[in-house]
Amino acid sequence: MAAHAVVLGAGIAGLLAAATLADSGHHVTVVERDQLPDSPSARRGIPQGPHLHSVLSKGWQTIDDLVPGVLGDLVDAGAQVLDDAQLGARMHLQNGHYGFNRADALADPAALAHYLVTRPQLEYVLRRRVADRSTVMVADGHDVGELVASRPGRITGVTVTDRQTGTTRTLDAELIVDASGRATRTPLLLEQLGCPRPPQRTFRVRGVYYSQHLAIDDQDSFPERLVLVIPPGGTGRGGLIAGEQDTWTLTIATHDNDDQPPPDTLSDMLSRAESFMPAHITPALRRARAVSDIAVYRYPGGTWHRYDHAETLPDGLLVIGDALCCLDPIHGQGITMAARHVHALREHLGVHGLGNPHVAAS
Repeated sequence: MAAHAVVLGAGIAGLLAAATLADSGHHVTVVERDQLPDSPSARRGIPQGPHLHSVLSKGWQTIDDLVPGVLGDLVDAGAQVLDDAQLGARMHLQNGHYGFNRADALADPAALAHYLVTRPQLEYVLRRRVADRSTVMVADGHDVGELVASRPGRITGVTVTDRQTGTTRTLDAELIVDASGRATRTPLLLEQLGCPRPPQRTFRVRGVYYSQHLAIDDQDSFPERLVLVIPPGGTGRGGLIAGEQDTWTLTIATHDNDDQPPPDTLSDMLSRAESFMPAHITPALRRARAVSDIAVYRYPGGTWHRYDHAETLPDGLLVIGDALCCLDPIHGQGITMAARHVHALREHLGVHGLGNPHVAAS
């Protein structure tokens, strides 16, 4: 009989983990608090969903390796692809004093290939691929209760409650994967089992992100499809990125102690964007039309839960993605990090399977 794994969270980390576990021959239950939409829509459990997202090239390569066919699905959904020799001219990247924007042809553009797509679309495509696996069941609309340890030193399941009916049940499992994101409760749940909380490292950002989806009618008047700017002074940060179906996401990044009033209108957003936008893009941007309201996302800081330094850690538990380490989203590394976590899990499963006691420390 195939071993059972439970994945907590149906975000990108959780979906990749579910696919990997299923492809390794295990039955998988994905537990998600949200009622998942049947379209590429933003949802409450992913508050960063409406905002600008960027995935590193290694992230795209890893996602394609873990779930073959996803990149083709994204293209079919209207994602734009930057993978030709002129890729350098289609990106304008600045981080401090360093930048990337070049007119000459790249020798190996495939190594830097980017897929420009919104976060809800990426998650939706992944979710469909994962749900198509016969050994995966998605239990959305469920809260996670407690970790269950029916044997000393090992997690053997988790309790979940249906948010609609209030019914609570226990899911027995050989492995619990916490991919619940920044709101992870695993340190608390371990403490309730008598395990000291793992040490953690934190940093403060106090970031605030304002984003709006736009239609730019004369988008062909400039070559760039990805603009990300973090100037040396730290002010005037943000980005503009193309998405599926000729939509664009404009994000203004600031701090909660910013003395400027928050942008409330499209005019405010465009005015703030002109402080960092390349001058040749601003004429087209000024004529943009809003296709969404302004979304706001506050990010107080990040946390790295040092499970590798925990005094005691039961077997049968693995923590990945933002539930393990939250990065500053301004650098666009989170999805790539999550994909690499799952890649490491796959390599471990190929050698040791679920039963290895060191799987929790991967």
